Amino acid sequence: MEIKNIYSYLNPYINRKQIYKDLRNQSGIYLWTNTITGKKYVGSSINLNIRLKNYFSKNYLEYKIQLDKSLIYRALLKYGYSNFKLEILEFCSIDSILEREQYYLDNLNLEYNLLKTARSLLGFKHSEYSKKLISQALLGRVVKEETKEKLSSNTQAFPVILLDLNNLFVSLYPSIRKVSDLIQINHTYVNKCLNKKGYCFIKYYFIIRNNNMN
Repeated sequence: MEIKNIYSYLNPYINRKQIYKDLRNQSGIYLWTNTITGKKYVGSSINLNIRLKNYFSKNYLEYKIQLDKSLIYRALLKYGYSNFKLEILEFCSIDSILEREQYYLDNLNLEYNLLKTARSLLGFKHSEYSKKLISQALLGRVVKEETKEKLSSNTQAFPVILLDLNNLFVSLYPSIRKVSDLIQINHTYVNKCLNKKGYCFIKYYFIIRNNNMN
C-alpha cells in the first residue's frame, strides 16, 4: 500500500512547535516510522495536538511503559526522536476515527502495533447490552428510542463517552453531570466546552458528546 500523508516531519521533536501549530484542534490518524529499522506504528486521536505532546514527554513515556507493553513508547525511548519520522495520514471526524484507523491497521505492516483492532476494548468487561451501546456510540450509528430512554430519564440530558489519552473507551454515561461527578469537575464547564468544541480534555480524559443518540 502506498502511504500518502498530509504532513511529514523528520526529527519531529525538533519540529514539535510547528507540529502543534499544524495540528491545532485537529483529529485524525498518525504514523510513526523508525528510520533505522523501518518498523511502523499507526494511531489516532480526537486531539492530535494533545496526543503528540504526550509522545514528546519522556516522563510520560517512561511512566506508561511501566503500565503496559507499548512497543512504540519503548522504541522512541531506545532510538530517540531523531531516528523517527512522524506522518499525519489524514484528518477525520471523531465519528469516523475508528473506521479510518482500522483501514490502516488492515493494510499496513505495523510491527509496533500490538493490537490489530482500532481502539480495542480488550481489558474492559461489559455486559452484552453495554457492548452494543459502546459499538453504536463509537461507530456513530443511530440508536433506537428505547435505548435513549434507558440511557437517560432526564429529557435535558444527553449521553457522553469518556476516553483515555489513547482513545481507549473508558465508559458511556447518560449525562454530563454523571461524568463530571466521576472526575470531580464542574458540569457547567464541561457543558460549555462540549458546546464550543464538541469535546473536552480534562484530567487526562477526553469527554466527547454523542450527538447520534439525541
